Amino acid sequence: MKENLLACLEGEKNRDDVFDCFNAVIEQAERSDSKPSMINHRDIIRIKNAIKTFAKKNDYDFDEIFLRLWWSRKLLLNIIAAHLLKDIYKNNTKADIESIKTLIWRIDNRLFCKEVSDSISKLVNEHIEKWKEVLKEWAKSDFKWNRMLAILLIKKIAALHAVQIPDLLKIIDLFMNENDPDIQQEIGKGLSVMLKQWDWPVFYFVDKYKFSENKNTQSILRFGYF
Repeated sequence: MKENLLACLEGEKNRDDVFDCFNAVIEQAERSDSKPSMINHRDIIRIKNAIKTFAKKNDYDFDEIFLRLWWSRKLLLNIIAAHLLKDIYKNNTKADIESIKTLIWRIDNRLFCKEVSDSISKLVNEHIEKWKEVLKEWAKSDFKWNRMLAILLIKKIAALHAVQIPDLLKIIDLFMNENDPDIQQEIGKGLSVMLKQWDWPVFYFVDKYKFSENKNTQSILRFGYF
């Protein structure tokens, strides 16, 4: 399927032709019981780079192509768009962050959410202080995928910047009544990652909740093996 998708970007085609071709390739794969969402990471990068080359060669608006991929109802196209996020918003300005916050409402499954977290983690790690406020906002959101994205990014920050763990634990504190099992599991994993990086603030944090009667809190601790 990778080669068929790359072929969609060859020759003299306009944007509509390319997207019609993308959709046809994916629909054919779906009819044949293939799993287009499982295309490997290296192939995704090749397709992403081919799209960037196609846009530049034909003088097309790269942002417009990105948005059509992002709002597509095809998961594979969404995943390709997720990989383009860090290129589209590489300046990491306040306006860029606000745009990303708006786009996140499109996420509707765990795989898409994970790909987005992998993509924007570079942006987050470049300007952690700026993004902490976003993570706090997402932690309190009613939208599941805001909360999931926040905890995935917190794990990535903690793995690279142990000095940030005390501040990250303050954000984790907002999650400790989380009732979604998927997010509970990621919170537990996040605490385990932090424990390996800097143990005493995590032990102190967990100790506050050890005897909590809240079943959600206890589930989170069990997922973290505490």
